Amino acid sequence: MKRFKRDQICPSTCKSIAINIDRINAWTVFFRLQQLGIDCHYGQNKPLVVEIISPSEVLQVWSVIQQITASRHDNLSRLERCWKAELSISDLTPAHEV
Repeated sequence: MKRFKRDQICPSTCKSIAINIDRINAWTVFFRLQQLGIDCHYGQNKPLVVEIISPSEVLQVWSVIQQITASRHDNLSRLERCWKAELSISDLTPAHEV
């Protein structure tokens, strides 16, 4: 998948999303999203605003919020389901090679 630089993206392809989350968690999410290179803005008495340009960024934002806001039990359950997920060799082989 081709990754575009943010300055190459037309503003019409960006989606601004305001996330209502408590202040302590908002700062944690804000700093993690910045580490991932996802544009976001946060200020006192304002919601966390995230600029999303791709489906993979939607998934990353969702994942960061889940890791921070979900209970330890929920996070462990999700991780165990991932470990138990089974993939067959056909799931890993491109369709034209099967």
